Amino acid sequence: MAGFPRLQAREEVNHGDYNPKNVFTTRDATTTLWVIDPEFACWGDPAWDVASQLAHLYVAAIHVGDRPREYLDAATRFWDVYRSRVPWELDTAVATEVAILLLARVDGRATLEYLTASDVERLRRVGRASLTERSPTLPLVEGHVRAACL
Repeated sequence: MAGFPRLQAREEVNHGDYNPKNVFTTRDATTTLWVIDPEFACWGDPAWDVASQLAHLYVAAIHVGDRPREYLDAATRFWDVYRSRVPWELDTAVATEVAILLLARVDGRATLEYLTASDVERLRRVGRASLTERSPTLPLVEGHVRAACL
């Protein structure tokens, strides 16, 4: 794909289905994180799991129109904590994969049947606008999502 940056992916163990329905935390002082349902675990690009989680949160922000800020804030907190704990730079890879995943949710094999026509159009706009950037960043993608929620 001419014009797009070549993603330099390293290989790590991926959960393969890392999204809000497979992540639980305790509500006590220890805040233990439980990640369940690893049947899709594999070696792959470490940006995949992060992008998958963020894409789910961004779809929810657009779809659940009365409280998008909750999902956007959760996405920001997740990314900030994740990025503070990994020793490599993933911003462009994650942002690119989020945009691709958003498009896959409306035009690919992983479509979400519950999306309204308005949701589909807004997700398309976010995905396309994000991918037109030479080196997309997560703040840029999130900005497109925030604009789509207005």
